[in-house]
Amino acid sequence: MTVARPKDEAKRAELLDGVVDYIASEGLSQLSLRPLADYLGTSARMLLHYFGSKEQLLIEALTALRPDAHRDFPADGDSALAGTAQSRASLGALLQVLAAATVPGSTFANYALDAVRVPIADVARVLQERHELAIDATVAATLLVSGLRGLILDLLITGDEQRVNAAAEQLVATIIPSAENQDAQVIHPKERKQ
Repeated sequence: MTVARPKDEAKRAELLDGVVDYIASEGLSQLSLRPLADYLGTSARMLLHYFGSKEQLLIEALTALRPDAHRDFPADGDSALAGTAQSRASLGALLQVLAAATVPGSTFANYALDAVRVPIADVARVLQERHELAIDATVAATLLVSGLRGLILDLLITGDEQRVNAAAEQLVATIIPSAENQDAQVIHPKERKQ
């Protein structure tokens, strides 16, 4: 009777961290376990031991590194998109997986569905709590999250931070009312509830 080797959770976490870096530098379309294992300093057999399959490894790594609004959009007023190397790597990997999920029968379909729905629900909840919107909070959150995702893709492809950040600021200002931009909004706020 063979006893399975216990999994080292610290090593597993280290492997997860390295996967997003690998995807950011090598891409997802040609991903195979052997080169990934070489990059991570382990073997393909060990990756399967820890994660069961290549797809499960990718899903777990991306779930752990899902974009974080506090990290990617700091509260200091700096609205720069994908500001850190780590956030650019995780956002680039996320966008590649979302694109891969559009293929019928993709193993990433469920992950991608959550990667789209969860941030929209979170942003909608915050918008509803903090702002009087001219449109439904879920619609506003969809415009923001999907619009910013598209702008991040533009930034990662073109590197044009000035243009893309200006567009992101305009998108946010158009959807979220503030004392400074209410009159200039394309989407006008509803009358305030008394």
